[in-house]
Amino acid sequence: MHKSFWFVLLLLIIGIVIVMLPDSDKRLFSFNKDHGPSLQDTIGLSLIIVGWIWIVLRIIRKRYSLVVRLGILKLRLMALLIVVGGALIAAGILSELNNLLWIGIALSAFAYVFLMIPAFRKNI
Repeated sequence: MHKSFWFVLLLLIIGIVIVMLPDSDKRLFSFNKDHGPSLQDTIGLSLIIVGWIWIVLRIIRKRYSLVVRLGILKLRLMALLIVVGGALIAAGILSELNNLLWIGIALSAFAYVFLMIPAFRKNI
């Protein structure tokens, strides 16, 4: 794996840990009565977003190699999972239905990990 893979993974892990730590519940803004980031959450989310952007750019850069390695059908399926997952995340936040939020996170995370691992391999 490239050194950048481990750096991105570290960014994601640190961001997730920061978001999971207890905070003061002083929100910077609110999406609804249950969801809104505090300053601490915003810092953690920023790290997660930087890592996510890095992953997306790497996947886009390696897209032709990924087609050869995984096949177009798997790539399209992963793209569909990412879109559906993103829609469920947005719906879960806006509707206060946490189950939709977690299902969306799981679908998107699965698809990104499925694409991320071969995208960061040295021999692709």
